[in-house]
Amino acid sequence: TLYNLRTMDALVQGLQKRAYTDSLCQCLNRTCYELRGREILESAPRPLALIVADVDNLKAVNDRFGHKAGDEYLAVCVRLLKKVTRSGDTLFRIGGDEFALFLPGTDEPGVERIRTALASEFAALKLGHPANLSIGYSILGAGDTDFDRHFAVADAEMYRKKQGKKG
Repeated sequence: TLYNLRTMDALVQGLQKRAYTDSLCQCLNRTCYELRGREILESAPRPLALIVADVDNLKAVNDRFGHKAGDEYLAVCVRLLKKVTRSGDTLFRIGGDEFALFLPGTDEPGVERIRTALASEFAALKLGHPANLSIGYSILGAGDTDFDRHFAVADAEMYRKKQGKKG
């Protein structure tokens, strides 16, 4: 019976991992984001940075080099995001090339350190095509739970950054 319980527990854990992990990027997926986002919002230490990141030029990479190169580009972006953030931060793939990160205990200077570290990491890449992320953020303070407002602020800033790179 104990063997059966351990086997069942391993099976359930494996199913949960597959259900909540993006198979390409090996980060949490949109389903998990929708389930855990509010929980993180309510329980994370403040300040809490919410970052929205979008991969730059993914369509151009897919069109010129193929979808395999685009998939590799996405995976590289996630590796770099994981490299410059802490193990206690939470990264979700919320769309095709869009990501959300929750960074507990992170203020504006902390987000700027992440941006600087990412810029250095991207500058060192040798992918054969331009690579970068557009990043927007919002900082939630003590007692602040208006997630929709903060997501809208971070998302709008991300789009401004993205448009600024095109113009």
